[in-house]
Amino acid sequence: MCFSFFVAFLDIFWQKVFANHSSGLDFKYKNPSISPSFTKITGFLGSLSLLALLYWVFPEYHGDFYAPFREAVNFVLPVLVCIAPFYIYLIDRHMLEPADGYWYLGLFLTFRFSQIDYRKLWQHILGWIVKGFFFPLMFVYMCSDIKTFIAFDFHEKVSFEAFLNSLSDFLFFVDVTIATAGYIVLLRITDTHIRSTEPTVIGWVVALICYQPFYSLIGEQYLDYHRDYSRNDWLESGSLIYYAWGSLEVFMVFVYA
Repeated sequence: MCFSFFVAFLDIFWQKVFANHSSGLDFKYKNPSISPSFTKITGFLGSLSLLALLYWVFPEYHGDFYAPFREAVNFVLPVLVCIAPFYIYLIDRHMLEPADGYWYLGLFLTFRFSQIDYRKLWQHILGWIVKGFFFPLMFVYMCSDIKTFIAFDFHEKVSFEAFLNSLSDFLFFVDVTIATAGYIVLLRITDTHIRSTEPTVIGWVVALICYQPFYSLIGEQYLDYHRDYSRNDWLESGSLIYYAWGSLEVFMVFVYA
């Protein structure tokens, strides 16, 4: 989270990304109005409530795996709910096109159905589902990788295989840390707000089967290329090709990260 705030600080005060045309903001333009901002605040609280409902409905989020995420939410959520209205009002008064997803969800929740652009509303809901699915996953992976990294004993004599595995774990840690930071700072003022969400069913299916809990169902049945195919199963430990293959594996993880 500190990393996210550091990146956001650099983007706002050094890079001044809010001045990008794609941010949709112009701080020279001011249109202060409490009523539209209140509608957007209603939409924001509705978005949070939607995720809370989904987390409550699906048993997946009740287990120990997501315990670090639940602890973080219990700590951060009250602060977020207190700060969000002020941020929404600040941004809303400088938006060139203020009718965003929060606006349309707020209209829906206040029963003003005739004014709603349902395509933009659906995109907003899909965007929050993306955040609601991937952010907890990335956060939990990051917490697990941090524990692994802290527990690593640098003073202990480490084998080549253990070194490669630790280096690979560290690269995955970098990957999920960047992903987690990205989901935390999905803000218009940092010009990192969601522009659009994958609209096709096949796009969602292909993405979701790569992650838990779906991968444990699909991967173990059809894509389990790890079993009996690790380098220790078919390469002689200590040989030149063993070192070369292991190094190539870690290099490919580096490319991925």
